[in-house]
Amino acid sequence: MRRKQFSKSLTIALPPDHFEEIKRITDDQQISIAQWVREAVAAALPTNQPKEEDM
Repeated sequence: MRRKQFSKSLTIALPPDHFEEIKRITDDQQISIAQWVREAVAAALPTNQPKEEDM
C-alpha cells in the first residue's frame, strides 16, 4: 500500500511576474511548481533557524 508523502496543502498568491518566472523554471526542469516550492522552502528554512546564542 502506498503511503501519503505530503499531507498539508498551502495556497498562496504570487505577483504575476514571480509566477511566470517559476513557471518558466519548472517547465525547463520538467518538475511541478509544487516540487519547486517544496525545494525552495527546504533551502530557506535553515537560514531562518534561531542560533543557540539567541535562545
